[in-house]
This record gives sequence, structure tokens and C-alpha cells, in this order.
Amino acid sequence: MPASTLAREPICTSMRSRPVRGDVEQSATACSTCLAYFGTYEIHRDVLVHRIEIRRIAASLFPNWTDTVQERLFRLHGYELVLRTPPSEEVEMTVMHELSWEREAPTQ
Repeated sequence: MPASTLAREPICTSMRSRPVRGDVEQSATACSTCLAYFGTYEIHRDVLVHRIEIRRIAASLFPNWTDTVQERLFRLHGYELVLRTPPSEEVEMTVMHELSWEREAPTQ
């Protein structure tokens, strides 16, 4: 089952030793700068767009995503995999989130 974690800098470090014991402000900061989820997926490809459909989110730090389907666009180039959310309209702007992984090249 694939898992994703997205975090924004700066990461909340004041709760490092006991993550469930932070005060309300620390907990809010930690939750507003990190998103994690995992679930099953299917890959769909066509000529113009490659997308991954997360078929069932098994669990997420954003509870409303549990048991939902999420779609991500992807690009695989060499050793790099990039996942991107579809564009969403926010107040006066279009937003897309992107997550990338790069696999280490094999040693010879």
C-alpha cells in the first residue's frame, strides 16, 4: 500500500520528544504543516495525461479523506516520480500541490 507524507517548512520541532503531549497551538501548527495518507491505487494512462487514482484512502491525518477516492497526476522520468494534485480554485488563484521522489541510481 503506498503512503505519502507532505510537510511544509518550517516543520514544528517543539513537540519532537512527545508528539501527543503538545499544547493546542503546537498541535495546530503540526497539523497545519503536514499531511499523510495511505491506501490502494490504480494507474491509468492515456496519450495526454498519466494519473494515479488512489482507490481507497485507508487512513489519513485529514479524517475526511478516509474511505474516499483521490486522483493524482503523475510523471515518471528516469529515477524521479512526481505526484501532483489536479488544479483547484482557491481565493483568487489556482493551486496545485506536488510531491516528488528520486530513486538512487544503481551502483555498478
